[in-house]
Amino acid sequence: MVGFTGEPTELSLPVEPGCPNPTVGNARWGLPRWKIRLSSKQFCGSFRASYEQDFLGFSYGFRPSRSQHNALDALSVAITSKRVNWILDADIEGFFDAIDHGWLVKFLEHRIGDRRILRLIQKWLRAGVSEGGESSKTTVGAPQGSVISPLLSNVYLHYVFDLWIEW
Repeated sequence: MVGFTGEPTELSLPVEPGCPNPTVGNARWGLPRWKIRLSSKQFCGSFRASYEQDFLGFSYGFRPSRSQHNALDALSVAITSKRVNWILDADIEGFFDAIDHGWLVKFLEHRIGDRRILRLIQKWLRAGVSEGGESSKTTVGAPQGSVISPLLSNVYLHYVFDLWIEW
């Protein structure tokens, strides 16, 4: 695996940084440097396979071979073939910006026993964003634009939301 020094990610957008976006608001997008992207991409495949077996069937966001269209198809089948008492559709505003690193690491510790891997993930989370030549560390949230962020977000939602819904 490529060595990682925890350098800030570069923010280079085709639009003005911090520009309002109808989907994510004023999100600060972190576009990882090549070291971060390469190491997280190498790691992501095996990490995804390990966690995919735990994710619940009704969770469709950022999962392989699952899309919003698959979710709508499943919903259509469910409401036409079974008695349904309630339907929950959630779009959590500012979710990527609000992920608590402490809780995420606790959730990851359920599955990952190697402290080196956990430290590497923490470095990815804390790498920060470089905007206009100024670096800022991140203490919460997952850097949007990172290869690993959607998977880490799914892990977080699995424990915080999906298991609660299933209960």
